[in-house]
Amino acid sequence: MQETLLVTFTLATFLCVVLWWRRGHLGWAIVAGVSAGLMQATKASAPLFLACAAVAAAAAIALSRQSGGSTATASTPLSRSRHWRRALLFAVGAAFLTAALNYSSFGTHPAGVRDALGAYAHALTRFGAAAEPTGHEKAWWYYLRMFGWYREGGMVWHQIAFSPLVVAGVLLAIKRCRQDAFLTWSAVYAVLVAGAFSYFAYKTPWHTVHFIPGFALLAASAVAAIGWGWIGRIVGFALTLVTIVTLYQQTQRVAFLRPADQRNPYAYVHSTPDVRKYRAVAEAARAAAPDQPIRVISDEYWPLPWYLRGIDNVGFYTTPPEELDGALLIVAADQAEAVRARLRRTYRESFLGLRPGVICVLFILEP
Repeated sequence: MQETLLVTFTLATFLCVVLWWRRGHLGWAIVAGVSAGLMQATKASAPLFLACAAVAAAAAIALSRQSGGSTATASTPLSRSRHWRRALLFAVGAAFLTAALNYSSFGTHPAGVRDALGAYAHALTRFGAAAEPTGHEKAWWYYLRMFGWYREGGMVWHQIAFSPLVVAGVLLAIKRCRQDAFLTWSAVYAVLVAGAFSYFAYKTPWHTVHFIPGFALLAASAVAAIGWGWIGRIVGFALTLVTIVTLYQQTQRVAFLRPADQRNPYAYVHSTPDVRKYRAVAEAARAAAPDQPIRVISDEYWPLPWYLRGIDNVGFYTTPPEELDGALLIVAADQAEAVRARLRRTYRESFLGLRPGVICVLFILEP
């Protein structure tokens, strides 16, 4: 999924920036630029995270300077080096080159760079006030609920141990805002990212992966602040253990026990277990009629291209083609009647699910 790659490259960018900040080596600035370029090549929302990080860094530096320079700000490479502009130039150049290489298929399709810039215009139409409904619009508190506690169809979903630690970390950051620049940055970044995604009407559960890095740093800071003295260490260890156990239990339920359950808040426009049956049906149809094509006729057919990969003579259509007959026809339920009326050979019909609410009719050629 794009979001997991995006959060990986985002963390790589931030790590390299921190390493450059502390050591001043030009190489870290270049690697940070490459990582930022990979962010952009992954998804058009990448600038949002860079902007949030920049605002958070500016806030942390400003608050640290108000404390009279008690932090390491005054001795960082950025303030003492005469070459930080060169590092910034190399980082920006590396970012643009990396993104351009990916969008242009390493120079074989230059128009891809132009098309990539057009993605921002599309994003503005999607997130603007006059955007047409996409079916993914949700209330502003949607993500807050996912990090809270609620019951869905008799099953409880929660982050009841993790989220209070995050809140405690935010409060700690406010208290130490002039002494701990990194904690301040983590808090401001986490709040900005969560606020931005909560503000946009377009919401999907996989966006929560971007909340986790900042939230985890805040939660860890809260536990570390508790762990002073032997009593604090016991309390901190107990909180950590409870949090890990509850997160493990919820992860097991979300990812392994109920991955396709409609009550699962992270199971969203997902494939049903039926998708695993399509390949066996297609292989049997291909064996029975090796010279006949397999046709998939539906407005929505993903992830069937993945499950039918490697099988020869498979065609995908959004509307019924002129020539319909084949070894196997996988047809959306709303187009099944039109297809059925035009078939010239004898077929056996069956049904398989694709996603919740999306059913396909299978026309299997009779020998």
